[in-house]
Formats: sequence, structure tokens, C-alpha cells
Amino acid sequence: MEKPRNLVHVDFFTDTHRITCQVEAGSAGLLSLLNDAHNSIFTVRNAFYSRLKQPTKIVASFDEAYLTKASLAFGLLTRREDVGAQGYARTSGGGKILSIPVLMTTRWFEIKGIYETITRLDPEAVLVGGQSRFTVLYDAAIIAIEFSDQPAYTSVAMLINRHFVTSLAAMSKGKA
Repeated sequence: MEKPRNLVHVDFFTDTHRITCQVEAGSAGLLSLLNDAHNSIFTVRNAFYSRLKQPTKIVASFDEAYLTKASLAFGLLTRREDVGAQGYARTSGGGKILSIPVLMTTRWFEIKGIYETITRLDPEAVLVGGQSRFTVLYDAAIIAIEFSDQPAYTSVAMLINRHFVTSLAAMSKGKA
């Protein structure tokens, strides 16, 4: 049996569930797979479902499941390289990468992390610019607003569905 290429371990979140699974992302990485406009669904393997309000209780598990990209709020990765080349800030011409601490909010979550760019923070470009559905924050943490007494979920790299983001703010050092 042929071993799948670029098998990525990821935790996907919807507004109600966490899905811990593996995805065959291919050589381009997970960001490229999620931003591919030609496919609305994708396959995950070894999927474990838990409710956000009961994060330690697995309610179902499947060898294979199908997720719609539109319903995913975000995905948490344990390795930065699983994002793929598309996730790296372009530095052609020797530009320096700026790491900007930000807060993003959705209807269900508060997300803090580092946005990387080679220019100043451009909220329009981050939230609605271009055709990409997902954007990336690094060293990110999320809290489910309804269950704020639970520990935050943290991630080396987080892929965030821009359609769910309701606000973006640059955080001053030492604030928030």
C-alpha cells in the first residue's frame, strides 16, 4: 500500500465541534488545499469529533470523513511547514518580515496571534483582499467565547476562514 504524501495532523473547528484528523495536503501544503476554489469539500482521515462544550469527550470517530471548507472556522497545525509555501510572507527584494500581534474575533471565538507581512498591517488585504478563503496567524491561541472558562487552544500555525472574521486589531506590546 502506498503511503499518503504530506499527511498533516490538524484540528479543525466549526462553530460547534472540534475535528481532530489527518489530511493529505500534497506538496503545496494545507493552505493551498483550503484555498483551492475548484473544490468545496475535502477528505480527512482518522477523524475524531468532540463538542466544543465537552472538549475531552469524543462523540464519534471515522476512518474517513468529508468536510466542507465553508463551514470550517479555522484549523490548528502543530508544524509551521504544514502551512505550505503560500503561507510564507513574500520577501522578494530582500524585504524584512514584520511580525504583528493581532486580535481577530468571530461570532464564536477570540483569536490572538502573529500576522506576518512585509508591509504595514493592511486590514482590507487581511480580511477581504484577493480570492483566498483562509489566512494564517502564527503562535496563535483561541478561546471559545461561550466556554471562556475552558483553556485556550494554542497552535504554531492557525489557518483562519476570513469569512467568519468580524474584527481585526493590532495589539500593542503588553496589551490584551
